[in-house]
Amino acid sequence: MTLANDHPTITIRDGSCAECGAGMVADNGLCLKCTGNAISGKKMRSKTGRAVQKRSRSELRKTRMESAQTTSPGKGHNTGTTAAVKDEQTAHRFAKDQLKSYVERVEHLEEEKKNISDDIRDVYAEAKGNGFDVKSLRTVVRMRKQDAAERKEHEAILETYLHALGMLS
Repeated sequence: MTLANDHPTITIRDGSCAECGAGMVADNGLCLKCTGNAISGKKMRSKTGRAVQKRSRSELRKTRMESAQTTSPGKGHNTGTTAAVKDEQTAHRFAKDQLKSYVERVEHLEEEKKNISDDIRDVYAEAKGNGFDVKSLRTVVRMRKQDAAERKEHEAILETYLHALGMLS
C-alpha cells in the first residue's frame, strides 16, 4: 500500500489471486474480494496508474437512483420520477423474491436435516433392540470419523489424565 496525496492507494495489476485465482490482484497478491474488500471507499490505482474511486454497491445504487430522479422530463411529460419509482419497486420485488428464496432453501435443508436425524435415531434404536450399547456405539462412530493419529493423541491424553487421577494402575 502506498500513499499519494495523503490518500491510501493500492496498485492493481494482472496476476493470479493466491486464494481464488482471480485475474486482477493487489500488491498483497490477493484479489479485492479475498482481502475482504478492505479498501472499499478508498482511492485505488488501476493497472494503468490512473486513480480510481472504489465505491460500495449501496453507493452505486444511490447514485443511480439520484440520476434517475434528476433527469429532466421532456415537454409534456410527468415529473420524471415515475421511472425511478418503477425501478425502486422492481428492485424491492427482486430483493423480496430473493429473500423468500433463501428462506425456503433453508427451510428445505432444515427439513432434510430433521429427516436424517430421525433416521439416525431409528438406527440406534434398532441396534439397542438387538442388544448393542448405544453409548458405546456412538463413541465408535465418533472415533471412526477421526484419523488414526488424532485418535491416538486423544487416547494418550485420556490415559495421562486417568493415570494422574489414580484411575489406572
